[in-house]
Amino acid sequence: MLGFSFGGLLVVFPPLTSQTFGPKNLGMNYAIVFLGYSGGAFVGPRIASYFKETTGPFTTAYISAAILTAIGIVLVGLILYMNKKKQQSQDSVN
Repeated sequence: MLGFSFGGLLVVFPPLTSQTFGPKNLGMNYAIVFLGYSGGAFVGPRIASYFKETTGPFTTAYISAAILTAIGIVLVGLILYMNKKKQQSQDSVN
């Protein structure tokens, strides 16, 4: 199942990057987004194995991942809110 979703996830990154940052510098912006994704893919398993070795089960790793996911969701919501507010202020000026 992971293999099927892995390809689907990567297909969504370029349009989301273009929509979020604009198409002008898509190549550079997508490279930065992909660098973050690949960095997480490199570091994440190492952190999970560290938790497994120090605490026993993967429970601590799952809880840590859930906390980081919640923080990410809050940050995305905050960015979307700020972009919407910025767009509204630009529309009212024009």
